[in-house]
Amino acid sequence: MKNRYGKEVLVTGAGSGLGLACTEAFAASGCHVVGVSRSCKEETRKVGAGSIDTMKMDVNDDESIRRVVETMPRVDIVVHCAGFGIAGAAEDTPIDLARAQMETNYFGVLRVNARVLPKMRAQKSGLVLLISSVAGRIGIPFQSHYSSSKFALEAYCEALRMECAPFGIRASLIEPGDTFSIEKSTESGFIPVPEAPCIVQVDMPSGKIGWNWRYYDKEKNEIELESASVFGSY
Repeated sequence: MKNRYGKEVLVTGAGSGLGLACTEAFAASGCHVVGVSRSCKEETRKVGAGSIDTMKMDVNDDESIRRVVETMPRVDIVVHCAGFGIAGAAEDTPIDLARAQMETNYFGVLRVNARVLPKMRAQKSGLVLLISSVAGRIGIPFQSHYSSSKFALEAYCEALRMECAPFGIRASLIEPGDTFSIEKSTESGFIPVPEAPCIVQVDMPSGKIGWNWRYYDKEKNEIELESASVFGSY
């Protein structure tokens, strides 16, 4: 991994999924990574040529952000992976869930950057990586609020890139497709459990797109799928 920014890295949402993968990849390349999530065992471990400090932090809690960032003498790279998704018809989604979606996926990034960017400006260098989504470029049916939160990140990053350029700070978006893991889904990810099911896209044998209801069964600790219905075509 080529890295011209430095070896002090902060990764949010590091407890699972893409956040965990980014944390381990940076550490394996020789970086010191502070990987944060809402619930984790705070510890230090060696990974490859680098190390990982896991710390508890909630991107919706200013005090927990301050506590973590102040432990870091510098922040060369911040990777914003913290987030979750809600799914369902746009008209049926309760407003409190839509607000919670924006609070974490968008305002959570702003809160962390409010603490990180001053350090980067003082250093005159830094890299801000935001995990957006293909849903930040194309609105996904039955994921309208998730898509909205990612569209907001796209606009924010475009402006941030121009604002920070004079200070030697770069901002970039990463737009992955679906990345599913049982760990992410059962903890904080794409299934609002146990209160509500989630619609997910599946490939149908006919070559069309299906939408599948899925639930997390706590007792069985597994995802249960119901039959898919045809929604549209490729």
